[in-house]
Amino acid sequence: MNLNNLIKSITVIFFAGLLLLGVPSCNDYDFSVDESFNRTFRPPLFSAEGIRASSVRLEWEKVRGAKSYLLEVSRDSLEFIDPVQYELPYHQDSITLTGLMTESRYSARIKAFSATGAPESEFHEITFVTLGEQIFEEVIRGFDDLSNSNYLELRWMPGSEVTHIRIEMLEGEPEIINLTEEEIEQGYKLIESLKPATNYLVRILNGESRRGWYSYTTFEAYPEGYRVVNSEEDLKSILDISGEEHLILVLESGAFFDIRRPQLSADIRHLELLANPVKERPVVNLTTLTLHQNTESVTIRNLELFGDSHTSDYIINENKTTNINSIVFDNCYLHTFRGVVRMQNSANTTQLELLKVNNCVVDNIGGFGFVNGSADGGYRFENIEITNSTFSLIIAHFMDIRKPGGSYIIENCTFYDVIGHGRGFLNTAGVDNFPEILEIRNSIFGKFYYVGEYREDESVRSVNPYFPNLFVDGSYALSDFVINPDYPFVGIGEYAKTSEEVFANPKERDFTIIDSAFPGRAASGDPRWR
Repeated sequence: MNLNNLIKSITVIFFAGLLLLGVPSCNDYDFSVDESFNRTFRPPLFSAEGIRASSVRLEWEKVRGAKSYLLEVSRDSLEFIDPVQYELPYHQDSITLTGLMTESRYSARIKAFSATGAPESEFHEITFVTLGEQIFEEVIRGFDDLSNSNYLELRWMPGSEVTHIRIEMLEGEPEIINLTEEEIEQGYKLIESLKPATNYLVRILNGESRRGWYSYTTFEAYPEGYRVVNSEEDLKSILDISGEEHLILVLESGAFFDIRRPQLSADIRHLELLANPVKERPVVNLTTLTLHQNTESVTIRNLELFGDSHTSDYIINENKTTNINSIVFDNCYLHTFRGVVRMQNSANTTQLELLKVNNCVVDNIGGFGFVNGSADGGYRFENIEITNSTFSLIIAHFMDIRKPGGSYIIENCTFYDVIGHGRGFLNTAGVDNFPEILEIRNSIFGKFYYVGEYREDESVRSVNPYFPNLFVDGSYALSDFVINPDYPFVGIGEYAKTSEEVFANPKERDFTIIDSAFPGRAASGDPRWR
């Protein structure tokens, strides 16, 4: 007998022996059974898919031998208080639920019923949260000059299921505005008379369900006593002869004003030149604003100012002592000047407490830089704050201040074609003229200014002479911003790509960051380009 036949014989004898001994049936146990477990299996897989603001698709794995399912859904966290019930046939394995509340937690559970009469299964439970929804298609922030108030235009898909708008502030009770049928069908609502300089949260709802929202801060109101000036009025004469101590002029949006060498009257101590914060900027051709010795503050907001030439004109060029303690440029476009703010003359002992520049675009500034102070006189820049701004085509030093100063802070700025070969970000012309503090934070330096083709011996300086206490943080030099190693920007991050590779179109003044690998993409440079 060979080996295979022997194995077969042994196998037959073994199973015959088992039959003789007797094997108990599946129902003949010698121990008790808990009949509560003798029931239909529940669906082994159950999940919420395709979660949206007001809908969800529930999916489950079908149970063999089931004749139907019971699905229960409630708006809570596995409490199932007053659930909505759905009886579903055995062959169904999914259902899409619509009309849910946005940003809400729901619970769902499902169980199977047997086709053979066995008890139904246990529930399989899950919970999920619907997404937020945004049906606002356009939100327009507005400001009315005559009423001196903010307004908001809201647009959404016409005919959407909405009932009302809820307006909330940090303090006070929310305002409920019920929408008319006409407004719902048009998908448009004008909200007027909003408070100035106030944080608002505006929601559009369908019953309790939020369908869209918008959060913003309203614009500041014009100061009391303002006057609107249109393009037909003589702005220079107003500045020359006004008898008002606090002169507040709101220039007509989109208008053009030509003022040549205006001289502020002796009565004007505080001057504010303003314009609508959202409409087209008025354009002012200005060839040097001369302050009176009594002038204490100048604020220019929401204007475009330009000179005749970058070789001759300034915005402010003072050669005498004045009481000026603050100069502010906010949300302005400044271009084609020899310099923007200049102090000169041995008789000038002006103590400027604050020069503040915020949210501005500055272009085409000549040989005297953005801020200039001569070696003569006893003037002092106590605080210079330059934030959230863009500078391009400044051919010499960015700042050339040859007297000691206080604190110079530059933050969240973008520079391109700024600082000529051999020039500095700050020129003091001597160690005795250093400021007490010089900091550059979260800024980007693109290509420096040079004429024609770049030569390898060309570079720029941080501070001239070198200032060891310069603090640089969160800032980057692109590869075409070449720094003289003897005058370093200590702490600056050097990035290996050029301005053309990092910015969208720098030659046309579009500094939108297009390089997704650039480490300063989210937190450096002028925020308008991020």
